Amino acid sequence: MDKSIFMTEEKILKITDLSKHYDHIKAVDGLNLSVSKGEVYGLLGHNGAGKSTTMRMIMSLIRPSSGKIEIFDMDLQNNREKILSNLGCIIEKPDFYPWLSAEKNLEMFAAISKKKIPKSEVTKTLELVGLQDRTKDKVKTFSHGMKQRLGLAQAIIHDPEMIILDEPSTGLDPMGIIELREMILHLKNDRNKTIILSSHILSEVELVADSMAIIHKGKTIVEGSVKQLLSDEDLMVRFFVSDPLKAKNLIANSTFVKSFISLFENELVMELDIKNITSVLKLFINNGVDIHQVISRRRLEDYFLKITASVQ
Repeated sequence: MDKSIFMTEEKILKITDLSKHYDHIKAVDGLNLSVSKGEVYGLLGHNGAGKSTTMRMIMSLIRPSSGKIEIFDMDLQNNREKILSNLGCIIEKPDFYPWLSAEKNLEMFAAISKKKIPKSEVTKTLELVGLQDRTKDKVKTFSHGMKQRLGLAQAIIHDPEMIILDEPSTGLDPMGIIELREMILHLKNDRNKTIILSSHILSEVELVADSMAIIHKGKTIVEGSVKQLLSDEDLMVRFFVSDPLKAKNLIANSTFVKSFISLFENELVMELDIKNITSVLKLFINNGVDIHQVISRRRLEDYFLKITASVQ
């Protein structure tokens, strides 16, 4: 298929004033999002925030109550078949024919996609998701994590431009989560895919996402670059020092007393604006406290909790 029709501008997905109401329940309420081509986009929110409902509307599995969804610069409502042919997804638990092998299930989905997909591509895709040793085994013998892997294979077998992954790490062990992360980065970096990802494992989102949105009660409360959102203000700073008790006393008698969080062995933890780190370092050095190491970062978990708590 000629994909040129899908490559019209930087924004591959635009959602405007999107709502989905069930009687008096507002599952999604005036949501606005925009996703750039070739990025991993993290969609974050508490359970019930509207993430899965939003993804279902993007995949045209449910109809919005109001608002607009544009994908590949086309209106979804008026170009449904054309758009969906170039989307892949895992929405909740993927379903398969349990008495057929992984290979046969994937071949059937490839046939349904209406694209000419050679058997060699089925084999390559199963290898990519780590199922190369189970291709001939019936899916009924698969663990939940293995079904998640096969679900990812199903989502990408037809080489879609954009991939929707709703909690794809569910049921995966720690090694499986790492492998999933590597697959997502491979799809973005080596295949130039756009990936929209929701996950309750915020540390994983932080490792793979370029941009993100936090939604709360069906509304977008923050959206932007992960690096920009997690920089500068309120950094978690760990000072590894020669005399931790003296360092703690210096902080207790300074203007940074409210920034102190904890002290553990030789590690002093503070919450600081990036501009104030140098001042704290000078305070320690000028008073004879040696600095062995300084580590500063803003964790996505901290940011998420802070933002969502502010709009309760």
